[in-house]
Amino acid sequence: MTRSYRSQVLYVNLSDESSKVESLPEDIFFYLLGGKGLGIYLLAHQPPKIDPFSRENQLIFVTGPLTGTIAPTAGRFGVVTKSPATNGFLDSYCGGFLGPEIKRAGYDAIIFQGKAESPVVVNINNDNIEFLKGDTWISKSPAQCDKMGKEKFGPRARVASIGIAGEKLGNFAGIFSDQRCAGRGGAGAVMGSKNLKAMIIQGTLPVEIYNPEQFRKDAWIARRYIRSSELTVRALPEEGTCNIVDIANISGILPTRNFQTSVFNEADKINGSAWRTNYWKNQIACFGCPIGCSKISYSKRTPTIIIDGPDYETVFALGSNVGNANQDIIIEANALCDEYGIDTISTGNVIGFVMELVQRGLATSSDFDGIPIKWGEPNTILELIKKIGTQEGCGELLAQGVAQITKKFPRSEIFAMHVKGLEIPGYEPRATKGMGLNYAISDRGACHLHSYCVSVEIFSNKGGMDPFLTDDRKVRLVYDCQAESNLIDSMILCMFAFFGMRMKEAFQMLSSATGLFKDEDDEMVLQSIADRIVTMTRLFNLREGWTLEDDTLPPRFLNEPLPSGPAMGQTLGKAELESMKKEYFKLMGWDEKGAPLKKTIEKLKINQF
Repeated sequence: MTRSYRSQVLYVNLSDESSKVESLPEDIFFYLLGGKGLGIYLLAHQPPKIDPFSRENQLIFVTGPLTGTIAPTAGRFGVVTKSPATNGFLDSYCGGFLGPEIKRAGYDAIIFQGKAESPVVVNINNDNIEFLKGDTWISKSPAQCDKMGKEKFGPRARVASIGIAGEKLGNFAGIFSDQRCAGRGGAGAVMGSKNLKAMIIQGTLPVEIYNPEQFRKDAWIARRYIRSSELTVRALPEEGTCNIVDIANISGILPTRNFQTSVFNEADKINGSAWRTNYWKNQIACFGCPIGCSKISYSKRTPTIIIDGPDYETVFALGSNVGNANQDIIIEANALCDEYGIDTISTGNVIGFVMELVQRGLATSSDFDGIPIKWGEPNTILELIKKIGTQEGCGELLAQGVAQITKKFPRSEIFAMHVKGLEIPGYEPRATKGMGLNYAISDRGACHLHSYCVSVEIFSNKGGMDPFLTDDRKVRLVYDCQAESNLIDSMILCMFAFFGMRMKEAFQMLSSATGLFKDEDDEMVLQSIADRIVTMTRLFNLREGWTLEDDTLPPRFLNEPLPSGPAMGQTLGKAELESMKKEYFKLMGWDEKGAPLKKTIEKLKINQF
């Protein structure tokens, strides 16, 4: 029967340069959709407690049931693996054009296993798998790899590659494609551990639809909703995600100087208006995107430097979080991160942590190869990024991330801003407490996207909610936003599309694309799918050694009141957090230690997987 998914997984064994295709059970897509759901299903079959850099750890590229279709924002792909940063489940997503190419090549997922004897580039053209020596690709930036792939295999070829940081197994190295990045958690390091420098893919197969006529109508309706929202028609197209800077600063949630404060006095120099006026020259969009949030920036200080961005998370991480309001330096720092292949969020957290280490007298510049360490200093920022990217000198330690760095500097753990080894993204949880719960319980460590409740708490979407609440209503908000996020990541659509359309429109597209669902079942079916995926990732992380004690926040958030701004005096105290966690576990059907109950596992039919 014609459906929008392939029911096929391509396994690529790098150890012996072999490949095979296996069929997926048909009911997998009914129970897990694809994307993140498919990823945890596949990852859970690997041996427990393996080293993330071992041959046994799988690197899984996943698509969703709407990937490559005319559904709005259906161009993304995901990467699922065991994270070297957290030693747990990792899913990371990327826009651009590579996702549809995987689907057109005939696969719902591509799994890389084993380890090549020497650097290799894998070229996939439908069912033709070619292993190429990667010697000439080594030390090349992702942008250079993209250019090399297109020169060798044609302009339609899509490339996923790593930079030097991935080759050297930096814990927050990402996987890049079309100058975008699956950045969080170190998937690029896993790729590097396998000696896989790049994957090149082209496909020629059509993406078929269960009910094409109805699907066209459903996709049109979804696009109409997107074109009717102020956020997706004006804010994101005009100012990208940097439209967030002003409201974050006004609301007191803009992380500043390693989360010491949440208000940045120079925010007007790095807000969306400042970027639009001074730097952004072009607007671009991913495959099938009617929004176009991406911008092209040129450094005025160094005109040869051009980037896709920066986005809000980069502006916070390499701007306010390190005390920097110089737009040129943010662009150049972003460009260096892209060149080396590292995540800007973790990079900015590491630099902010180093700056506070010196501020507090726990370290000196001699600990960092003599680089003068000063808040907002351009040379400090750029030189530390170079160290991280190349792992030269102090960079070998810095590239391991905040959780590892703090082990070398006693008494620094109180301001080590990470959860389970993943550095904190750009929302201050003492001033948006739903995000605090989300950070603590997220299945990949500190993550803003796995329950984007700040959209309600601060941006007042869906009626809004007091950001300081910690009662049952707030926990329910986190739970509901978590469900939405897991569904979006399993369909693999862009979260921004849901600032316009609703889950109802997505479900209608799923129904006509796959033929698996009925409209009258949408709420019940979707909630079960979301709970199933979250519970499966929880079981995986418990298997890998995570415990209840890991579901917490940095001591700074628990104990230090915010010193200024609208949330002055606020903490997210341990008692508040524990009460929220208890209610969250209850909603999920887990016990008081956060372990899924047997009846929950049976209800969600997880045992059959």
